[in-house]
Amino acid sequence: MFVLTGFWLCTLAGVTLIHWILPERWRGWWLALASAAFLGWLSPLSLAFLSGLTLAIYFLTAKAERISGRKLLILIALAGGLLALCKTHMALIQPVADLGAAGNGDILIPLGLSYYTLRCLHYGIEKCKGTIPAHPFRDFIFYIFYLPTFMTGPIHRFPAFEKDMRRKRWDPFVFARGLERILFGYVKICFCANLLATGVFGQLIETHAVAGGSLEAWLLMIQNGITLYFQFAGASDIAIGFGLLLGFNVMENFNFPFLARNISDFWTRWHISLTSWCRDYVYMGTAAVTRNTMLAALASMLAMGLWHEVSWRYLIWGLYQGAGILIWQKFQTLKPHLPRSENKYVHSAARAGSTILTLLYVMLAMYFVRFSSLEESFSQAAKIVLPWR
Repeated sequence: MFVLTGFWLCTLAGVTLIHWILPERWRGWWLALASAAFLGWLSPLSLAFLSGLTLAIYFLTAKAERISGRKLLILIALAGGLLALCKTHMALIQPVADLGAAGNGDILIPLGLSYYTLRCLHYGIEKCKGTIPAHPFRDFIFYIFYLPTFMTGPIHRFPAFEKDMRRKRWDPFVFARGLERILFGYVKICFCANLLATGVFGQLIETHAVAGGSLEAWLLMIQNGITLYFQFAGASDIAIGFGLLLGFNVMENFNFPFLARNISDFWTRWHISLTSWCRDYVYMGTAAVTRNTMLAALASMLAMGLWHEVSWRYLIWGLYQGAGILIWQKFQTLKPHLPRSENKYVHSAARAGSTILTLLYVMLAMYFVRFSSLEESFSQAAKIVLPWR
């Protein structure tokens, strides 16, 4: 992962040091300049994409407290179309799981595009609603060119960012929290994900599981889910910690998702910034138009899947997650009519069972999109779902 490189650590330290040395009025411009330089160093094409999108939004929203629906549609077409085009290109050229980053040498998808596109859409939608008050456009530039959340999110919102921009000050306790959070992030990535899940657990799988068998598929599915969680949660911790070093409170992205008791609960704990974005702008919009919460839930999960990658495997991933939510919603309507027990051990067993079932359900989806071909994805899924075959 890029956050493990010396270049990233030097960038983090240097940006933070200069940020607090500079006078207050220059700090926002310094962060924007440092972010642009960082992006330009890694990928000039990515910097050109982001700069062009920022200028387009400036011409659409400048000096307007509230933009029209027509301008919002143009903004959605520009930002959403660019994201869809790049995601489709990535799926055709290099069909691997999207980490929002690069291939070997050449950038197949602009760095950070997945995250700053949703921030731009959030900004445009809220400007159309009139919920964002008038502000200097430089605040939007500072918001978009914000280095800590470039690579892996979280997808923070403009009002909270602007509030921090105006109120932030040096606070040694907040700075210490940031260092602690970064340390936790590196422990999750280096120790939990790389050493334990990939190294130790991987060695156990290789030693004790028959290659190509159902047991190996089960263990690889569990390993994949654990590794993905600790890597992603660790990267989010580093981004949040970096933000705290600079005086910003970036929203949380994970809340012990593997302890979720049902699929709906899971999606309030996993990648919270993305799921809350889809809830506010996909689920609520679809529900308002169709008056159908089940269709809205399905639309949200499909949007989330295609946000990762425009491909058949992520389309199936979205349908699978949406089906899980629809089944859970239907179960909620039947639950009052089912027999209930007052025995505390029965309740504890039911809670444990629902947690394990939820965990296996979501891990299967994570494992399914790990493979580049649908044939291999279905073959591996069959070994897990139908181990007796």
